[in-house]
Amino acid sequence: MKRNGVVMQGEYMLTDEQEGRKAGRPRSMEAHQAILDATLALLATQGFETMSIEEVATRAGVGKTTIYRWWDSKEALALEALQRLYAQCPIIDTGNLRHDLIAMIEDFIRLIEEKKPLLECLAFKLLGDLKTHPELFQMFYARIMEPRLHQFLQLTERAQQRGELRKDLDPSVLFGVCGGHFFYRVLIFGQMVPRGVHWSEQVVDAMLNGVAVHHEGCNCE
Repeated sequence: MKRNGVVMQGEYMLTDEQEGRKAGRPRSMEAHQAILDATLALLATQGFETMSIEEVATRAGVGKTTIYRWWDSKEALALEALQRLYAQCPIIDTGNLRHDLIAMIEDFIRLIEEKKPLLECLAFKLLGDLKTHPELFQMFYARIMEPRLHQFLQLTERAQQRGELRKDLDPSVLFGVCGGHFFYRVLIFGQMVPRGVHWSEQVVDAMLNGVAVHHEGCNCE
């Protein structure tokens, strides 16, 4: 109950200012985004083990206590930063598998072009970090990869029901092939951005020619 700007809570009285602190102050969206951006930058240049909360705070222009008020560990901070990054490339399902796969790959290409060379450096660092930090890998898989795999599984199952894919196809194979092209380019050519206007279509058609159900007279468009 509130009387004259004072909140009555049992036998205690809280001022408006104290009540606001108790309920939790709203996040500053600019500061929140600056922290996530700083985290990704340090993950890409230093890696998870070397990155510190102090450096994130300095780069983001906030106090260390601000970060700890929103995240209880370095792992939680790193995972949210990565989760926000992956969220920019959603799993698309419009009912046409070929078009959906092309759209997802092109979304990823646009993200790479916007954030290059951050993503190229991050790809190398993240592979090493997930290998040397099993607990971080388990959290990364549970919070980021597993939900995306589940969505892709549903996408694949619906495509199978429509007769676009073979019934015996393991969805994880198709999922790996979609992302594998980008890591291949990083490892072999040192860059993630592909060459050629029709690269996305060529990748998808190369995949579907091996797993699609071929109907006589169908051009698979």
